[in-house]
Order: sequence, then structure tokens, then C-alpha cells
Amino acid sequence: PRSTLFPYTTLFRSLLKPFELIFTNGVDPGTGLDLGCRTGDLAELATFDDFYAAYLKQLDHIIETIIVCSLDFEQYLSTISPAQVFSATVGHSLKVARDAFQNGSVYNFSGILNVGFATAVDALMAVKKFVYERQELTLAQLGEVLRDNWQGHEKLRLRILHDRDKFGNGIAEVDFYAQALARFIGNKINLRPNARGGVYTASVHTARLFVTMGEKTGATPDGRLAGEEMSKNVSPTMGMDVGGVTALIKSVTGIDSALFPGDFPLDVMLHPATVQGEDGLAALRTLLKTYMERNGIAIHFNVFDADTLVEAQRNPDKYQGLQVRVCGWNVNFTELSRQEQDMYIRRARNIAE
Repeated sequence: PRSTLFPYTTLFRSLLKPFELIFTNGVDPGTGLDLGCRTGDLAELATFDDFYAAYLKQLDHIIETIIVCSLDFEQYLSTISPAQVFSATVGHSLKVARDAFQNGSVYNFSGILNVGFATAVDALMAVKKFVYERQELTLAQLGEVLRDNWQGHEKLRLRILHDRDKFGNGIAEVDFYAQALARFIGNKINLRPNARGGVYTASVHTARLFVTMGEKTGATPDGRLAGEEMSKNVSPTMGMDVGGVTALIKSVTGIDSALFPGDFPLDVMLHPATVQGEDGLAALRTLLKTYMERNGIAIHFNVFDADTLVEAQRNPDKYQGLQVRVCGWNVNFTELSRQEQDMYIRRARNIAE
């Protein structure tokens, strides 16, 4: 897809796909296609460092594959999908008489948007703790459990799902792996030349892909079921940030936001009671100031209680003006699909608890 705001082509990739490819040695379980690379038999991954290296190897292969595809495609972008109307709004494009998306602009960025960042970190931590440290099951057994979508292992799934070692809680070890993963992604992508005279930039902006990619992704080691949403933007997996907003800010800003020049947005849902009155306004101001002082870039707030959202879902005609923040823009809550409405309700209930 192409941005309609400036000449910025975007490529989306799932940070959860490498987990599937590790357990199948590079073969996509959904299609049977050989999409990944060879990371060896699971028995060869004797330590967590081995597993982590396998994850990065599959991730690296995916990045290289989509860049090759992008380079082949973008050099013909103005022919395949010309943007005449948009080009007429870009001064430099008119000056040089070239399509805005084909070297017609001063800046010609291509963004690689990484979807499911926090869920990927959570999944790595789950493998580390439950497979390699506690040895509650082998890697091969975990692969079988995930293939069966946790069926028959609900107690184990819930223990892993509710384990506190999740991104967004200010836990040093978890944040260490989040920072390491961010460095790998940023160093791999940023400033590589594209086919339009510009460069690639890394981003953790997900738009709606955290939902649609989640629908096409199998179960993952963090306790997520097949088809469920991934984490959104640089935000924690839904319901996993149980340490409060201060811990959340600490985890997110521990990542060098300069590694994601494409975008580095954080979503925060707050209960209305926390921002009411002068004290609430002061607390919100302090939160914003802290986030920016620690080099945060964008932060999106939704201030709701679950009861209001449930009532809007039941009686949409009465709440046609109720808006929610999606990903840099607002939409009417009543116009979202039932599935997406339920997700916002679940988030609101999580913060109330």
C-alpha cells in the first residue's frame, strides 16, 4: 500500500511468523509453502540462545525477502499504479515532471512496519522460562501444543498467559530483550536504499494489521490462541501491562525510539476516574511530559469505562458520536466491527481491574 499523505510506500510484516517457521523449519503451516529458511531440528536448539538465534535468523530471512520483492516492485510503481492527482499536489513532482512515487519527491521513503512487537517479546520470554528454565515441556512438545491451538492444555496456557514476565511492566529482563529486538530490526532496515532514490525506515506502526495479521497467524508461545489479535504499535499485548502506566512508560521508553524513524506510537487506555478534575489533569500532564522527556514520539489515549462501550454496542443509535482512537486517527465506535468493539471493551475492563 501507499500513503496518501506523502510519498511513503509501506510494507507490513509479522513478528510472530518466525515462531511458526521455527517449529516447521521454514515451511509455512497455513499454506505448506517453503517460505522461511532452515533453522534445524528442534532438538538442535539446546539452549534459549539457540532458539533466540533461530528466531532472528527467520526474521532476517523475512526482512530480506520483502526487501527483494519491494525493490522489484517499486521501480515500476509509477507505471503499475500512477498517482497523477496526488503528484499534482507535490511541488517537486511538478517541477521535475515525475510521478511523486517515482523519484518525483525530495524524500522517497519506504517503510517496513513491524506488527506484533510486544507479543513477540512475550513469546520469547515464555519459551525462555517454561521450556529452557523450568523445563515444563520440551520445544517439540510446545510445537505440538501450538499446532493443536492449546487444546487439552488450557491450564498451561493460562499460566503462561498470566505470567508477569510480559512487556510493559517495567521488568528489566523483559525490557532487555525488547531493546535487543528493536536494535536488530532498526539496524537491519534503516537507511538501506530503496528503488525510488530513497531509503527504508523501520516502524512499529501497525494500523489494523494487528487484527488482520492475527487472524492469519497460529497460536504462539505467549498463550495467544490462533486467530487472536497481536499487540498493537509499540503497545503491550492486550491486558498484559498489569504494572500500571508508569511501568508501561518505563518499558516503552527503554527502547531507543530513533530505531523506528517511520513511527513509534504507543496506545494508552485510561479509566475516566484517573484523569478527572485538576488532580487528574495534572497527572495526565506529568505522564505526557515524562513520555516526551524520555524520547517517546507519539502517544494515543482512549479514556473510557467498559460500561459506556457496552451500552454503545447495545444501543448504537444513541452513541453515533462516540469516537475511539485507532492508530493516529479517530473512528466512530459504532462503525467498528463487533470483533473490534469487543477488543476495546476487553481493554477497558482490563484497566478497571
